[in-house]
Amino acid sequence: MGKGFTQAQFDASGFSVVVVDDGIDTGTATPNHFGLYKHGEFVQGDRLDFNRGEGSATNADGRDGHGNLNAHIVGGYVPSGTVGGTNFDAFPHSDANSFKYGLGVAPWVHLGGAKIFDPGFTFPDYEDMESRNYASGARISTNSWGASVGGAYNTDSQRYDALVRDAQPTGSAMPAAGNQEMVIIFAAGNSGSGANTTGSPGTGKNLITVGASENVRAFGGSDGSGIGDSGADNANDIIFFSSRGPTDDLRFKPEIVAPGTHVTGGVWQENPTFTATGDAAPLFNGSGVSGGVGSIYFPSSGQQYYTASSGTSHSTPAVAGGAALIRQRFINAGLTPPSPALTKAALMSSARYLNGVGANDTLWSNNQGMGEMNLDMFFDYFVTPTIKVDQSATNTFTMTGETRVFNGTVIDPTRPVRITTAWTDAPGPTSGNAFINNLDLEVTFGGNTYRGNVFTGPNSVSGGTADIRNNAESVFLPAGMTGPITITIRATNIAGDGVPNFGGALDQDFALIAYNVSEGLSVLNTTPAVGSIVSTAPMSFIVNVTEPVDPGSVQASDLLVNGIPANTVMYTAG
Repeated sequence: MGKGFTQAQFDASGFSVVVVDDGIDTGTATPNHFGLYKHGEFVQGDRLDFNRGEGSATNADGRDGHGNLNAHIVGGYVPSGTVGGTNFDAFPHSDANSFKYGLGVAPWVHLGGAKIFDPGFTFPDYEDMESRNYASGARISTNSWGASVGGAYNTDSQRYDALVRDAQPTGSAMPAAGNQEMVIIFAAGNSGSGANTTGSPGTGKNLITVGASENVRAFGGSDGSGIGDSGADNANDIIFFSSRGPTDDLRFKPEIVAPGTHVTGGVWQENPTFTATGDAAPLFNGSGVSGGVGSIYFPSSGQQYYTASSGTSHSTPAVAGGAALIRQRFINAGLTPPSPALTKAALMSSARYLNGVGANDTLWSNNQGMGEMNLDMFFDYFVTPTIKVDQSATNTFTMTGETRVFNGTVIDPTRPVRITTAWTDAPGPTSGNAFINNLDLEVTFGGNTYRGNVFTGPNSVSGGTADIRNNAESVFLPAGMTGPITITIRATNIAGDGVPNFGGALDQDFALIAYNVSEGLSVLNTTPAVGSIVSTAPMSFIVNVTEPVDPGSVQASDLLVNGIPANTVMYTAG
């Protein structure tokens, strides 16, 4: 099932996706639904690593159904064929086209639960909660909640921006030295279709904010939220309720979309056993889900294993499942797990452009983000040559004006070029502009220069002006060309501490994905301090040296390159 992933791989990796919502299954770390067990079999052991209430929550169970459904969207497992006498290829587990009602995006991933609605908001301490989640193994946090603030960047946005960089900060319940990074994903909200409707904390810069495209699943009527079959019949449409950008300071939102109508998944079961049609727990009330037609279940009659719902609440856990697969794919390749910035860049650069109702616009779009999550293209990043750069000391800017240049070659004329850089910015102020450090992407290819986020429709166009607001920038070029390509990241303005707990008060690292580009020797343009190490990685350098000498004089400076001492560089002072 799926690109060579196995349960053993995810078990060995030891990370989980925490569902911050209204509870999961029994409220303990021993669920009753087979879909939260390894291979969907009770004898294999479950994948729910922790499950607890936060704030004023009195329990952690999934009686309302919202968080329980979302846990199954992330990682529900439904076997194929007949297992233990149960045929999982037929009703109630599969539809007529053999699609499984309870199969999640990452059906091997471990899960965690943090209940913050019981049924009202429990007012958790975000730092305490996420520090506990991180200490319990969570590296991805999916959040299908928020406040309708009309695009404002508020203290909740600010706090979550900080938690992306360090989920165990000083003063939290489980503090730890250094930076413990966490991919944090939020729903955009259901306040569309108007502009400037993204909710908070989803207005944050470092989060991955998710809108909703249409699913394709006919119910034969409207679900409990009033979404009929016309809202789930075209995979190229953006559903009307999906909240849109921009934010108040004119940043683009969302980053990406995923199907958010008529989405199906598991229901809390009374016992950890298989029955013919399922037996929901007596406390399950379905108040947090849309359900099917006239029922809290879907299919709407004759079974109690599954329910359904519509909203960006349910596109968001799909992207969390995608982020889990991205993390595991890096691990399988023997690479360091991707940072939140690289995870964001991977999702955005591989997204599928939508051309239906509510879409068919220019990227980065305030309707569809960079498009719909498309993991097939992401997986090709490990087949087709792709530059993958993640945060490092070598790639950390410490002053305005520095540049990092990546020279490469576009390899395959049958494939497009997709380049995205993203960075985890310092938390911004809650009034005025929230953005702090400004990096700019510039790509030179085929005699043209393309700037980040300058698009017409689905593709980049040359010219335009640099983006000063967003901390992700992309250049997308269509298939049809090969040849040398130069990718430049410019530190246009380093005004804050983008890398806390490291170095000085002014710094910023970044992540970069460049699909269909084979890397050559990269170039660093820097002005180093006397006695400093410029880099320990192979690269070319443009080293700017300033000496207090008379104009026109000649001065010798010692430079150590690739371990070869006593090289002398002669320069003319100016």
